Amino acid sequence: MTTFDYLAGNNRAEALGKLERWSEAIASHEKALEIKVDYYLAWNNRGEALGKLRRWEEAIVSCDKALEINSGYYLAWYNKANFLISLGNLTEAVNCYDKVLEIKPNFYDGWYEKGNVLKDLGLMEEANKSWEKAREIKSE
Repeated sequence: MTTFDYLAGNNRAEALGKLERWSEAIASHEKALEIKVDYYLAWNNRGEALGKLRRWEEAIVSCDKALEINSGYYLAWYNKANFLISLGNLTEAVNCYDKVLEIKPNFYDGWYEKGNVLKDLGLMEEANKSWEKAREIKSE
């Protein structure tokens, strides 16, 4: 199989996702991963599609696979945090947002969402700091 084959599979999956055909998108990501098992973008994108179907645990597994391959891919950490929130694992989600912000310190969504989770944990002072950082980034 060639590079084109797995990239084509991933691109097809992305197009299917835009059409909200999540199950087909997942299948196409899986085809790409059969060709190139270490393609972290396909693992992450598979996780996003699984999340759209509310298959949180499987989505987290996909994000973890992406992170095994590329621990510096901030979007996989971000997606994993969001899926953890859906499962009620708020403290773990904050830890993931911390990883996101370690990798990409000016990521507005990371600061904003971290603030929301901190609020849900009853940590208002920390939540306000996180939201303030998000506001600073947005105003730049």
